[in-house]
Amino acid sequence: MALSHSRIQAVGMLTIAIAINLAFLYGIFSRPVISYHLSTPVDYNGTVDFSTENLPVELTLRNTGLSPARVKLVARFYNMSLTEKSSFDVEELETFSVLRLPRSVSAHMPDYDAFEVVFEAAANSSYLVLIYSIEVDWKVGPISRFHNSFVINNPERPTALLMKHVSGEKYIRVKSR
Repeated sequence: MALSHSRIQAVGMLTIAIAINLAFLYGIFSRPVISYHLSTPVDYNGTVDFSTENLPVELTLRNTGLSPARVKLVARFYNMSLTEKSSFDVEELETFSVLRLPRSVSAHMPDYDAFEVVFEAAANSSYLVLIYSIEVDWKVGPISRFHNSFVINNPERPTALLMKHVSGEKYIRVKSR
């Protein structure tokens, strides 16, 4: 009788181990792959005069994986401010600000999703910096958290924007300091 009880336990443990391994393999093979970059109408060595216009920036992303994902588009910006703060979650820190846009990304997207934000320069700044990245949103349901635990971020250039002060309110886009 004791032998048959231990066989039942062994079969139960083997079944649980197989289920966990299958869930892990499913997560790896169907994981979300998030590609992202930023784009702006200003090319390298192109200038923007903030006295006449603001700087539009598109934050783009796409999921080429087989599972959906919940992510946050994160833009950290220095010496700039958003023109429309009311519709975005902006955290203003001592030296920079952070914009977080929560997004649900469907599986296997053929095209990029683009979200436009418009910036204006802070007065008397020698440089303007914008850094774009993706963060996983962990404040979601258990199924989304399972898919999010396997997310791969695939940054595509450019993911940052650097602009140097030229004169007045005129800035030039540069590749490095």
